[in-house]
This record gives sequence, structure tokens and C-alpha cells, in this order.
Amino acid sequence: MGYSDGALREGLLHEMVGRLHREDIREHSLEALTRRYHVDRQQAERVERTALQALDQLEQAWKLDQPHHRQMLRWAAETHEIGLSLSHSQYHKHSAYLLQNSDISGFTNLDKQQLALLVRSHRRKIPKEEFKLLPKTKQETCRRLAVLLRLAALLHRNRSRARLPEFRLEYASKRLYLSFPRGWLEQHPLTKADLEQEAEYLKAFGLKLQVA
Repeated sequence: MGYSDGALREGLLHEMVGRLHREDIREHSLEALTRRYHVDRQQAERVERTALQALDQLEQAWKLDQPHHRQMLRWAAETHEIGLSLSHSQYHKHSAYLLQNSDISGFTNLDKQQLALLVRSHRRKIPKEEFKLLPKTKQETCRRLAVLLRLAALLHRNRSRARLPEFRLEYASKRLYLSFPRGWLEQHPLTKADLEQEAEYLKAFGLKLQVA
């Protein structure tokens, strides 16, 4: 392979070479980023696992059945806490800033914009106006991925190593139904309170969350 440095970005070349060798340079780039900012890998894996379980249940209803949807959600879970290395206060904003402004090999500007927005939106008030800055074809997909990441991060907010019980997600008529085994929520009142607050936040997306 030959190349001209006057026409192609370095990131594109990295991605092309990686594909030839059945590797994705973006995976290596994010792994290096999480090491640099000392991400708690176990916590990231817990959030990732739960986010993907949620995706499995809604991928048809929400049209999130393409490989890149799963990939973007996984990357967001892996990097959502990189901002903790700067400050615990408003760390989700620091995480988004780092992703948006770091030179991450293999990522296009749009990739970084979407990833940063997912991470920025994973807790507290939803910056709904920022989703309108994405291409229209990406906005609803990004909103839905953000909801899945938010729920996963919330359910692991106590950083416990204990596995979550099986939960069920269903969607119909702008209503999202989240259910747990009988009695589990009563045994975890703080999680129940967090989910009640989350229902208020999700109204920004025109989504009604019902928990049982």
C-alpha cells in the first residue's frame, strides 16, 4: 500500500491498515485512553455488560440492530468515567471534553462527537439541545443509546461487585417499562429513588419511564 500525505488523514490510514489485519485501531486507541486516565476497568465492564443487555432487549423496537450501534454503546461505557481523573465534580462533562478534544486514531470527527455526547449525557440533566447538533439521521439513534447508557450507569452507581438481577425492558407508545424481580426494588430503596429521578430526566426526550 502506498499513500500521499497530502490527501489522507492519518486516522483513515490507521483504520484501513487495521482492517487488513482484522484489527480495529479504534479499539487500541480507546484502550490507551482508558489507561492514560486510570479508568476503573471493572466498573466500566459492569456498566458495559448491563448496557448491552438492555440493548439486546430493545434493539428491534428501537432499530438499534446494526453492529455500529452496539460498538458505539460499548465504547461509551468503556470511557464514560475518564473525566474522574480530572475531578469528581461534573466528571461527565470532563469525560466528554477529553473525548471531543483528544486525538483518537481511527475516529472521525462525527464519531468523536457522538461518543462525547453519549458520555456527556450519561448522568444528571440531559443536554437535549446538543443532540440537535448531530446530523438528523443520527439524532434519534444517539438519544436512544444515551438512555441505555444512563440506565446502566445508574444501576451500577454504588460500584458493587454483586451482579444485578435479571431485568426486563419493553417499549411502547413513548413509554419505557423497566421491571425487576418482585421485591428487589423494595430491598434497594436508593436505586428506586434514583430511578424515580431518572424518570423526570427522561421527559426531556419525550419518554416516560415506568419502573416496577
